[in-house]
Amino acid sequence: MELCVSKCTFESTSPNAAKRRTVSNKLMMNILLNLLLIINTTTFIVAKPKLFPKFNYTSSKSELITNEIFKTKSSILIVGHIGCPPLMQFIRDAQEANINKQFQLIYILENTNSQINQFNSTEENTWSRTRNYFKIEPMNEIIIGECNNEKLITTKDKIIIKSQCRKLSKKLKTKSSPTIYFVNEKGEITKYLKGYYSGMTSKERMDKLINE
Repeated sequence: MELCVSKCTFESTSPNAAKRRTVSNKLMMNILLNLLLIINTTTFIVAKPKLFPKFNYTSSKSELITNEIFKTKSSILIVGHIGCPPLMQFIRDAQEANINKQFQLIYILENTNSQINQFNSTEENTWSRTRNYFKIEPMNEIIIGECNNEKLITTKDKIIIKSQCRKLSKKLKTKSSPTIYFVNEKGEITKYLKGYYSGMTSKERMDKLINE
């Protein structure tokens, strides 16, 4: 069973709202429901190695990124979108475990590069508030926003953060955010996880991911 991208949303308080920028009870319930969705819904697959689909992107740092990137080091490539609680948990766990020392981390996200840069910004905005809420440090990995246009749902008090487009995930036939792919130096997918683990400690989740 996969995590449904359409249900994986995050509500950020609108900067124009008169009330304080705190997380509402409705938001907390939404996050809890999203986290509950990943209980018993992760699917770990170890399969015969197959080449990762061809891609050609410009990263959030304006660097051209293609499949050639896999030749430098064993990689973990993550597909998903900012604001989805399971993906946010993975990013935080990866930072705490410093797994970028062991693997090259590549994020291809269903966001725009502008949104990613705002997410990493130290200045307050919709996206950096999301990062701060999940206690994530600014990211230094290879991060790609595959979407060209921003699609936000804005109400009087909230901005609904969700997937902005679906391109690579359609090629990979996944609706889970995140889907985590282990890719060897030949550019082959060796195993992948749809969704992310709940419960356990940060270290236990990361050890399970790497060693399973």
